[in-house]
Amino acid sequence: MESKKESSPLRSLITICDWGSTNLRAYLIDEEGVVQGRYESGSGSKSLAGDARAYRDELRKALRGLGVKDDSEIRISGMAGSKLGWKEMGYVATPMVPENFSSNFCFLDEFPRARLYGGLKYENDDGSLDVMRGEEVQVLGAMELCPEASLICLPGTHSKWVKVEAGKVISFRTVMTGDLFQALCEKSIFREQIASREFHRESFLAGCALAKSGSNLQDLFKLRSAFVFSKVSSEGFHSYLSGFLIANEIISAGRDESHVHLCGASSLVSKYVLAMKEMGMDSSVIDGETATICGHLSLFSP
Repeated sequence: MESKKESSPLRSLITICDWGSTNLRAYLIDEEGVVQGRYESGSGSKSLAGDARAYRDELRKALRGLGVKDDSEIRISGMAGSKLGWKEMGYVATPMVPENFSSNFCFLDEFPRARLYGGLKYENDDGSLDVMRGEEVQVLGAMELCPEASLICLPGTHSKWVKVEAGKVISFRTVMTGDLFQALCEKSIFREQIASREFHRESFLAGCALAKSGSNLQDLFKLRSAFVFSKVSSEGFHSYLSGFLIANEIISAGRDESHVHLCGASSLVSKYVLAMKEMGMDSSVIDGETATICGHLSLFSP
């Protein structure tokens, strides 16, 4: 991703860390906003389990991999700022603009120019709360890249559906489609029905069609019956279940929308594009890495 040098406040290289539950992804950005290096590891918050020393060591490993020192500019978002992360940082309430969020950080010992950001929260009408960590930076980047967006979906283990308006994050909803999919594949009766995890387009669309016909999560046993009566094969069942769950998510979270901006990794986003087309919805795709970088740059202050 590039930004004009004369309008950028960056004075030198900056390391951006997207620290999730499963992985750490770090990017070295130059003063023009161009990626100069990437680092990725499986040391997410789940494996580091709140161990500050382990977080410090992993960050140093990432910095060495990118060829920069501990006193360089570093920006960290995601689960590293959670209750079980490196240091707990609070949540900024919606509606949110970059100016609200940019001051929600703490400094880190031994890394004098590192900033660890907190998360974002939304209070529903019934008083219940929804939260995100890391995705809010992607949303800010998506808003910069596509200012016309009104609904942004970030597919994942916990998919986020985010309503934005006039440069503000207004509200959002989390749907645990990825978690549910994994649990059903590994711990339910469906486990014995899965012979392949290769993507089968026809089976995926059949799952979407079942959801579109009105079947919801209360009707999951219909997928078992479809297998028993050979309406779907064991080779295609993984995709059939995926299509059913993703389509139900789309119907539930985006039913009133005709166009959705999708932001994330292409491998998963492409399935949402296909399902939305089946639902009669249009979509635009924003690269997740580009959005993360752009979002961090929107928060930067010297």
